[in-house]
Amino acid sequence: MLFGLSGAVATGLSLKTGGASWAETGGFAALGGVMLAIGMWWAEPRWRRERAEVEGDLPSEKLELARRAAQRGPVPSDPEVRAAALRIASYDLDSSTWVPGPRIRTAIGAVMAINAVGAARSGSLWALIFAFSAALMLWFGLYYPRQLRRRIELLSQPPLPTNAGNDSTPEKPTA
Repeated sequence: MLFGLSGAVATGLSLKTGGASWAETGGFAALGGVMLAIGMWWAEPRWRRERAEVEGDLPSEKLELARRAAQRGPVPSDPEVRAAALRIASYDLDSSTWVPGPRIRTAIGAVMAINAVGAARSGSLWALIFAFSAALMLWFGLYYPRQLRRRIELLSQPPLPTNAGNDSTPEKPTA
């Protein structure tokens, strides 16, 4: 619903700033919003099903820890949470490398950044949308896959042995 509404607003703004009539703007905005909403309605159940398979049957507290550990923070000591975090990070990496690939995505982001500079020089408010879109494309093309690869490497390392109740301070010699 939110994607459909945002698509309708973006389509409407795009047409209205181009000098289209209100009827034309409204009609195409509604069409764009409906198309985006239908696309999301069709795709979302599959995404939820895939994500549920990856996350497994963890309790909600452990699942929240695994989701956080897949992105940032300390590596969990619980093997079940650690394995779930590794699966989630791997799934996110696979999902983040969509069809164009990181190089093309980065190139698209660079072109969008150039568009943002051009729009800003002309005084257009579209510069903000171009700049935001370029930042997202560059972040998803350059930073996010690297971050996920680092997390996967970290989560794949064997856990450090614990002292199992032993104190790490050395004992004082007795005389």
